[in-house]
Amino acid sequence: MRIHTIILTGALAITSGSVLAKNEWVTIQGNTAHTGYLAITTNPEKMRVLWSKKLSIENPKAGDPAPIMDWFDGVVISDHTAYFTVNYYYDSKYTHLNFPTATTTAINTDTGNTVWQRQRQAGDKLNYPAISDDEVYVGVNKNNHGAGLLSYQTTTGKLQHSFHLSGWTMRNENNGPIAYNGNIYATSADTLESFDGLTGKFNWSIPNTDFLPMPAVTENYVIRPRHYLGGIEVLNKITGESEFVIPADKSCVFVSSKHYPVVDEKNNIAYYTFDCSNKLYAFDLVNHTVKWMMPEVFGQPVLAGDELYVLGTKKDGEAEELLSINAANGSINWKWHPDDGESTINGYYYPVATSDLVMVSSRNKTYALSRKTHQVVWQINKSGWLALGENRLIIINESKNEDGETDSPHATAVALN
Repeated sequence: MRIHTIILTGALAITSGSVLAKNEWVTIQGNTAHTGYLAITTNPEKMRVLWSKKLSIENPKAGDPAPIMDWFDGVVISDHTAYFTVNYYYDSKYTHLNFPTATTTAINTDTGNTVWQRQRQAGDKLNYPAISDDEVYVGVNKNNHGAGLLSYQTTTGKLQHSFHLSGWTMRNENNGPIAYNGNIYATSADTLESFDGLTGKFNWSIPNTDFLPMPAVTENYVIRPRHYLGGIEVLNKITGESEFVIPADKSCVFVSSKHYPVVDEKNNIAYYTFDCSNKLYAFDLVNHTVKWMMPEVFGQPVLAGDELYVLGTKKDGEAEELLSINAANGSINWKWHPDDGESTINGYYYPVATSDLVMVSSRNKTYALSRKTHQVVWQINKSGWLALGENRLIIINESKNEDGETDSPHATAVALN
């Protein structure tokens, strides 16, 4: 049964409708509220690498050219399987018609074995995946001439649905579908849409501005940042109409922004980092005001209980320290930076958190810090995009081949207990 909830003015009754199984990582930043957090307990003494695997085109046809660059776009994790999307770029002399330009690959999180891989051609590019029940959804940019959405059966990779979206294209760098209670939410160049994930019937379609990143979707809210005007906008989940706007002074969103709204459903607060000003805002969703603001932060915040984790002090594209912030009032609880020769934290790789750890990547390493003692309890000589799921930490890093050129991304799975 599908449940529709209308946003009301004033105080809202918050439920846990967007909280899925605690071991699942079903969309970018883990869940539809983009918290980057899983309520699982780890055992650093037992943390160990299970496998490391190159995310490449499998079983290429004879004569197919090798890509000159591979670009990892996203990963989701459910039922002991991780689903990766990767895009491939070739020399301009090739027509892109007869060889893979993107793949969706399912990999067993226990063994590292490939379960299935589905390839796209004709210049198609994929973006972040999302899981809904037994289907994995991926948005597809159809060679800059149309936006679509595909879904594959999670266990077999069989194509289940192919939907056409209203927008003229879909940016693959910072976008993807969100699945919530059977409905799919997708943003393209000029539209934000909600439709039934089984039938493809649209619930609503509204204008979007310049490739805005994915919204946050919860039991009561659809929240998206505003592009040039600043602040956030809260939409009615049934109609897509604007319910209210909370402005933020001198804030805006870059076209290529990979920051997503984070929602604290318990306390009715939304958080967003505006990359043009490097300011983190907390928005009160009941009183429709800015609750607090913190300057000189960088990247995507992570919400774990009453703590926010975010990177501080941008420097040459990287951040100098990890900040723990009181999510209610914006005060700093504690700070951390590497003291083992790693001078900065990589600001493009966002932290993730469990009940007892927060994990963050520097230029060459990934660290697990105790949320209680703030000390490093585990580390590995790999850095990259981080994802959690099925009691696993997945690290996806760019690598170089023997010629020093960009090679296919590598995924490494770490057991957490």
